[in-house]
Amino acid sequence: MKNHLKSKHPDEFSALNKDRKAVEPTTVSLAIAGTSSSSVAKKQLTMTESYERKLLWDINDTKATKYHYLVAEMIALDNEPFSIVERTGFTRLLEQALPRYKLPSRTYIAQKIVPEMYDRIYEKIKHNISSAFAISVTSDIWTCLHNNASFLSFTAHWISPEFKLEHGVLAMKPFSGSHTGENIAMELNNIANPWDI
Repeated sequence: MKNHLKSKHPDEFSALNKDRKAVEPTTVSLAIAGTSSSSVAKKQLTMTESYERKLLWDINDTKATKYHYLVAEMIALDNEPFSIVERTGFTRLLEQALPRYKLPSRTYIAQKIVPEMYDRIYEKIKHNISSAFAISVTSDIWTCLHNNASFLSFTAHWISPEFKLEHGVLAMKPFSGSHTGENIAMELNNIANPWDI
């Protein structure tokens, strides 16, 4: 368009140029303001750049994977259901905050991301336990008042080589059968063995 104006309408072109030069900040005023001329002049996106900004990240893209893990971590830490990834408000928030990120399904989170997170955390805790001089364990068993189901928890406590108190919940699982000493001991041994305790 600029070339058309220059060749076909030279008077309008020169008038437009005069107006534009009057509006553009000078180098001296930019230096006083503390900004560079490159930060003032905006570069127009190419068609390719514009198109790529609208493309969603692939589900296996490293940028998308980072957010998959953050969503799964939020679900675990805040005790949210996996169905949160299908809720309108949450999806709308992420569409605005991260327009190129597409939330995976709850099945993907539950069957791929959470097991991978569990494996990483398992290995980290197992390594920390193996480097501890001594371990103390606590356990609790209780029955839920709402559904009469019994649960057993098993937590390890240790002091790190840096002399920092650490702990990890190694199991929290349903406990079936009667709460006899033999049944509880068998279940505690079954929990402790994979951790080499």
